[in-house]
Amino acid sequence: MHVIKNISYFITLGVPHVVCCRQESQVMDSAALAFTRSFYLALAVGNTVNDAFEIGRQNVAMSPSVPNSHEEMKKFLLLPQGGNHNQPVFKKRPVPIWPTDGVTDAQALFVGKCGGRVNVSENFLPSPPQGFIGREVDMYRLLNEVLTRRLVSLVAPRGMGTSSLASAVCHYINDRKSTIIEIDTIYYIRTQDSRSLESAGSLIIPLYKQLMTNDALDVRRGILFDDVVMQIVKTLRNSKTMLVFDVGDALEGTDDAREFPHFLSSLFRETKYVKVLIVARKSLGVPSLGGVGEHPVTLGPLNFRYTVKLFANLCPLLYTRMERSRLVNNLCPKGEIDFCVDDEKLSNRSQSIIQRLGGGVPAQIFRIAYKMSKDELEQLSRS
Repeated sequence: MHVIKNISYFITLGVPHVVCCRQESQVMDSAALAFTRSFYLALAVGNTVNDAFEIGRQNVAMSPSVPNSHEEMKKFLLLPQGGNHNQPVFKKRPVPIWPTDGVTDAQALFVGKCGGRVNVSENFLPSPPQGFIGREVDMYRLLNEVLTRRLVSLVAPRGMGTSSLASAVCHYINDRKSTIIEIDTIYYIRTQDSRSLESAGSLIIPLYKQLMTNDALDVRRGILFDDVVMQIVKTLRNSKTMLVFDVGDALEGTDDAREFPHFLSSLFRETKYVKVLIVARKSLGVPSLGGVGEHPVTLGPLNFRYTVKLFANLCPLLYTRMERSRLVNNLCPKGEIDFCVDDEKLSNRSQSIIQRLGGGVPAQIFRIAYKMSKDELEQLSRS
């Protein structure tokens, strides 16, 4: 196994725990951010080094802002192999009674498990997306919808950045809880792929696990699905909660495509303030769920300026702000910067550039930025 240089030197000196990455791997900034954020928080609340390391890796795997997240997760290493990593770095002091003023029952249970008064939404929200630009108007539209509606669907083809936009809106709300009174808590439930939806309720059980402690889950191991739904509704009945279900296309052709609307109907009928944001390839298409109508928000590609700007910010061959600004200024005619990829007013040159950079689709821009060679970048700069 190859690791970055000088790691063996640290181990030789007797450093008991070394977290590093494989030498041949280039770790994305978004993956590093997702890992370190969860790793150090887990250490701070008293987890062992090994548990904190696994929590950090799993946060990378679950982050919507990390492309190929499962592959990125594998790049992180904990050395020395065979070392005693089952020990905490910080010892937390037990507190006999946790304050619960203003906290829901579910939050109070969760607080007791984490060893401190931790906001549930902050623990489960995915990391902020890397290089999130060009979505200010879309973010305003989505924010306005979720604050005024109870059921909103954010829909777009794969790779358009719906998960990143939903994550950004959630963090915006979470950072302004003192002024945004419509929402107190956010729960973010994300499916990895269609294989994670093998049975009805696979979207509901993760929510149930977030609301309940591990001890409560052990007691309820044989609980029926209908009882799970009832317990969720009971817990959320009087709360100002937003549930975010990031499902992509995983609902299509599964039992959940039928069961999920039934769950939403029960939720809206039995609660007064709960809001739901669904992130998917297409809307549910159901006229009414428990007396609540669906309000779709469609996300399109980035315009010309932000396509080039996102590429410049992500490309590892552009090292300085000056280099990135020079590329943007060279490629973007002032009269066309706000045109969309399908705008007939775009010149042939601009159409060629935007297509070479992924057609305004963020996932494609990300992929092209990291795979572009120096020769290809020079050719692009001379376009």
